[in-house]
Amino acid sequence: MRGQLCHRFTTAVVTLALAGGVAVAVAYSGVVDVAADGRSSGLTRWFLTTTRDHAIASRAQKIAVQELTSTADIAIGGQHYREMCQGCHGGPGLRKSEIQEGLDPPPPELWTGSFGDEDAREAFWVIKNGIRMTGMPAFGPSHDDEKIWSMVAFVRKMHGMSPAEYAQAPPSHVAPAPTNHEETQEQPAAAHQ
Repeated sequence: MRGQLCHRFTTAVVTLALAGGVAVAVAYSGVVDVAADGRSSGLTRWFLTTTRDHAIASRAQKIAVQELTSTADIAIGGQHYREMCQGCHGGPGLRKSEIQEGLDPPPPELWTGSFGDEDAREAFWVIKNGIRMTGMPAFGPSHDDEKIWSMVAFVRKMHGMSPAEYAQAPPSHVAPAPTNHEETQEQPAAAHQ
């Protein structure tokens, strides 16, 4: 019995070492195509998507959803969305941008489908932390939680929005707060007369 356990353990260690050796050999060989204009195989896409979805869900489950109905918050979120998200995620009635066309995996179109509290928690986590090696940056270092919740509020409001409603958002009667980007931009020099 003891000999069988020792044999199984040795077999497992050798198998893991061989698998690790194969992985290192593949990594150094250059045979894996990492080009963004190529498409991953179905198995690779399934593995990465499943891993991503479960990682986000497990990290977001304890996040308490903030109030997402304030018109001012939605307007601020709309301004941030247009500046930082629209280029990749688009909006109702917009054609895909050149950035969207070149991303793999393709970024989700955030205005489609339903949007519940679980989605809000996950959206908050993704906006704050980003997703490694996808092109989704982490906005947590440059935006406080309040601004991130305002973006979540806008994304939630954007579900079911018509192209005309999206073109009007954020509402013109709400003056959005300046973003970090506006605070650091230099003003153009006055025109000479």
